[in-house]
Amino acid sequence: MFNRRRLVEELKKEVDNVTVNETSSALLFIDLDQFKYVNDTCGHPAGDRLIRKVADQLKRTVDHLGLVARFGGDEFAVLAIGVKKRKAKELAEKILEDMRRLAHIEDDHVFHVHCSIGIAMIDSDKFDHDDLIAQSDIACREAKESGRNRLTFYSMSEREAEKIVADVGWVNKLRNAIDNDRFALRFQPIVQIATGRITHHEVLLRLLTDDNKTIAPDAFLPAAVRFGLMAEIDTWLVENAIKALGEHRQGRPDLRFSLNLSANAFETDDLTVLIQLHLYKNNVPAEAVIFEITESLAVRHLNYVEHQIASLRNIGCELALDDFGTGYSSFGYLQRLPVDYIKIDGCFVRDLANNPVDQKMVRLSRRATSSAVPPRCRRRNRCRFQST
Repeated sequence: MFNRRRLVEELKKEVDNVTVNETSSALLFIDLDQFKYVNDTCGHPAGDRLIRKVADQLKRTVDHLGLVARFGGDEFAVLAIGVKKRKAKELAEKILEDMRRLAHIEDDHVFHVHCSIGIAMIDSDKFDHDDLIAQSDIACREAKESGRNRLTFYSMSEREAEKIVADVGWVNKLRNAIDNDRFALRFQPIVQIATGRITHHEVLLRLLTDDNKTIAPDAFLPAAVRFGLMAEIDTWLVENAIKALGEHRQGRPDLRFSLNLSANAFETDDLTVLIQLHLYKNNVPAEAVIFEITESLAVRHLNYVEHQIASLRNIGCELALDDFGTGYSSFGYLQRLPVDYIKIDGCFVRDLANNPVDQKMVRLSRRATSSAVPPRCRRRNRCRFQST
């Protein structure tokens, strides 16, 4: 069976073939429904056996109509060659039917295999292989959201077309902001509940319009992520926030800033070098800067994030875990991350005085964090509550 890389190679060839010969083909993206349940119930070896059985069945069903590839995990793809939309639909329906008949037995458990299928038609060179994979993936997700065990064709709605135009507009604005310093910084004080003392300020990013009005990040950051501009925005933020900190510390030498960085920043090897450069340039001590990382990012890239946190700690910076409670909320991994602050999601704090469950979670999170922080840092360790 083809792997993902080989499928991409064949897909590129088919896009060229369709363009030259004015034919059409289809890419089917297949995701097994509830596959995680098999792994959780009977273990990963059972899941592997089920995957092999599904692969064999897919090859039998598709036969000479196209190529079958294991795309990753519980995902497969079929490149159906020389088919029009009706034939692609018939093939997808046949796959669904054959999968429904497939039963997998593990110990005393019988698993019936269902799947969701997203279909992207290949009928011109308007879209490249990456576009087609994305389209079939989007259609597959729509099939899942519609109830699973069904097929959906990708179609660009009027709303999606408008969104693409809007995204392109944001990209132009962001490009201008990066090149011409059209971002602005705002500073939110963080107050210690017990004393009312301001411990530091969180740096917030805003985009400036032509008439100097400010736009919140929720409006423009999604486009920045999709179009690969986050690395440059992170660099701008680090450079300008530390520069501002250096200027303000001349009158307030105890001033400290907290900066939010994207996943891109923590996935680069030169993050610590970049930060050290601007700290030195602006005469700012490393302990005056706190870097925030979201819970979801920390869990997805735990080993790599551990390395980055250790590197930042070595130069003296502090770390905060943001949005805790909104994702995995595992105290096991929390003990692996030596952070100085936990920003607990507002839903756990809003009714804290009356909800024993929320109280328990806050106590456990503080205990887990305290055990994770190196002894030399524990005197600084504290839980920080902020409603999000």
